[in-house]
Amino acid sequence: MSDKSEVVLDTPEDDALLARLRKVAAEADPAPPMTYELARAAFAMRTLDDDLAVLVHDSAEPGQEIVGVRGTDEVRLLSYDAPMVGLELQVVARGSRRSLTGQVIGPAADAVVVETAGGEQVVHPDETGVFFVQDLQAGRVRMRLLVSDGVTVTTPWTAL
Repeated sequence: MSDKSEVVLDTPEDDALLARLRKVAAEADPAPPMTYELARAAFAMRTLDDDLAVLVHDSAEPGQEIVGVRGTDEVRLLSYDAPMVGLELQVVARGSRRSLTGQVIGPAADAVVVETAGGEQVVHPDETGVFFVQDLQAGRVRMRLLVSDGVTVTTPWTAL
């Protein structure tokens, strides 16, 4: 009769030993640099089936500035287009924070996933396709529209 016992490593000493072993392994046999590039590429493939929206208008481009806007807040208008759906965004910048007012044009979207470096936030458009996102940190953002017919439409990353 064989005795099968499971080794459990959950003490602070075990954690220290595992950290030392990881360091030795990284120094003795580091992963090839291409490994990280391939891992990033594989991770990017998870949304390969998404329809891609194209940025067709950005009021921040030269010659596209918004004139006649009052107040100290910076306002930026973005328009994205995909085969079945469009997205209009108004971005209001207040210091390092951003608020978005968006409208999905076309088929109803069940949800809009707002992705940033800090994570993601899910919002649900109203019956007219309008949604709001408050208090985003300035930086790169991308939207994933979960359209009611099962299609997902993804915008490119855009710096806000």
